[in-house]
Amino acid sequence: MKKIVSNVLIVSTQLIVGGLFLFMLFSDSNEDNRVVVVENNNLDKMADAVSELFVVDHVVVESTDKQKEEELLNAEQKKAEEEAQAQAQAQAEAEAQAQAAEAARLAQEEAERKAQEEAQRSAVVVDATGYVSKPAMGFNVTTGNRTYSLSDDQFAILATVVNCEANRSSKDDILAVMTVILNRADRNGIDPVSVVAAPYQFSCYTGAGSVVSESVASVMRDALAGVRNHNYYSFNGWYSSVSDNYIVSGGNRYY
Repeated sequence: MKKIVSNVLIVSTQLIVGGLFLFMLFSDSNEDNRVVVVENNNLDKMADAVSELFVVDHVVVESTDKQKEEELLNAEQKKAEEEAQAQAQAQAEAEAQAQAAEAARLAQEEAERKAQEEAQRSAVVVDATGYVSKPAMGFNVTTGNRTYSLSDDQFAILATVVNCEANRSSKDDILAVMTVILNRADRNGIDPVSVVAAPYQFSCYTGAGSVVSESVASVMRDALAGVRNHNYYSFNGWYSSVSDNYIVSGGNRYY
């Protein structure tokens, strides 16, 4: 800008000097009253130079303004990207915290469930003296095993299968059939009804419940309360030859 002002001052000085020179020429009178015409190409050159100075200055200003505008846009874009990244990171952290909280909640519920089951097993007093053990064949009456709580409808469905599969004249065979069902439930982490409803497992399962005798229902309740008499997962009719592990003659063979 200083350079421009200096150039303008120089040009102005030259214009003033040229004007004075012209004034002196025209003010002098002579005998012939001749008109003196002075041609000075320098004035045109100086005018062009001044015009070029302002044009250059205008271009420089426009270039500077455009550069500043681009820098401002870049800064705003960078700021927007940083804010978006910060927001995404905050959202990811929030989701991770929510997942951790949900996992902790599920773990707490599982711990409470196990504690409740343990309390139920400790609170229920089961009389297992009426059942027979045959250690040589793998039958040992135990209590304090995992307990199951069924609705009336679930109990009726399970009773249909047990009443059909077990030798109803033997409490020990009824308990043995129940023990197979509950052993599978323990192993697979499912409820007893889901065990008997599995495809091709229990031919007596129809999905419909039935009322059974009190003797069968009593043994079933003992089994659901934690009484078991073996560690087998399968059984077959007495007529089969799958094993020689049976609790009563004419009942089932377990394996």
